[in-house]
Amino acid sequence: MQFSNLDDLNEKIKSCNKCSINATKHGFQKTLGQGAIKDVKIFFVCQKPHTLKNISTEMQAEFWKKYGSGGFFSYNLRFYRILAKAQLLKDQEETLRKLDELSKISLKADPEKWWTTKGRTCRELLRQNGLYLSEAVKCPTPQNRRPKISELRNCSKWLREEIKLLNPKIVCLLGRDAQKSLGLELTWGQAIFATWFPGQYAQITDATRIEHFKKLRKLSN
Repeated sequence: MQFSNLDDLNEKIKSCNKCSINATKHGFQKTLGQGAIKDVKIFFVCQKPHTLKNISTEMQAEFWKKYGSGGFFSYNLRFYRILAKAQLLKDQEETLRKLDELSKISLKADPEKWWTTKGRTCRELLRQNGLYLSEAVKCPTPQNRRPKISELRNCSKWLREEIKLLNPKIVCLLGRDAQKSLGLELTWGQAIFATWFPGQYAQITDATRIEHFKKLRKLSN
């Protein structure tokens, strides 16, 4: 299967109906990644699009469609703070200040502002720093359960095509499900770096995660 650009790939993903978790049945869009699409240094793979508990499913689906993005993890400020402290994001002090301001926006009080402001800032941080973030599974799962092996396998072909199109220097697998999706296959000249999913394993401190991402930064330079 050959794709010439991400738009073509995205259209094909939207028409996929191999899984019972098909996002369109529940009013959601299937998600392609976001971030830099040229000179990508690091392609992050997280588990799946997460749905939110604080707002209704209907409202969340509406925002996903309206703003062309899905998955709560894309807006996970903890992840961006770890990246900033590991110097994977430029202008560390200013970036951390921006993230602190974003944390003050209440999803419950103003969901539209939360969605638009967080989304715009997080996408820009990824683009400016040559980073791209995608999911192993392209549809949210019922009650945010972990994806099944069959679901990871069904989506792995889409993820591989996404990686092929962007040709990143490094693919960073965030957690076990991302690793199961791709295994440890290497493309010539391309490295795979596996680490913990932010939020996974409470015994792993953020300081330890930052040190791990510093190793990733050295590989990407």
